[in-house]
Amino acid sequence: MTTVTAIPMKPGNVSGSEGSGNATTRHGESVWINSNGVLPPVDCPLLIELSNVLVPATRTGFIAKKTDAMEYRLPNGALIHGRYRWTYP
Repeated sequence: MTTVTAIPMKPGNVSGSEGSGNATTRHGESVWINSNGVLPPVDCPLLIELSNVLVPATRTGFIAKKTDAMEYRLPNGALIHGRYRWTYP
């Protein structure tokens, strides 16, 4: 089993935007990040963008409307709500 920790993104990326696009980690790896308008799968390992860092998370359930905030569980068990850009680990 692979454990993923937070991945810092290179400054000046498309980070902070709401759109999809290629981004680069500080280690020079290219990553496709989906916009916060694209709904990620439920109960699947994800990386969500928080403050220019990709953080492991799992979306916990379905939402009533596509525009609603989603709930995510972080590795430490904390729950956060919102809409975040995301990718697969």
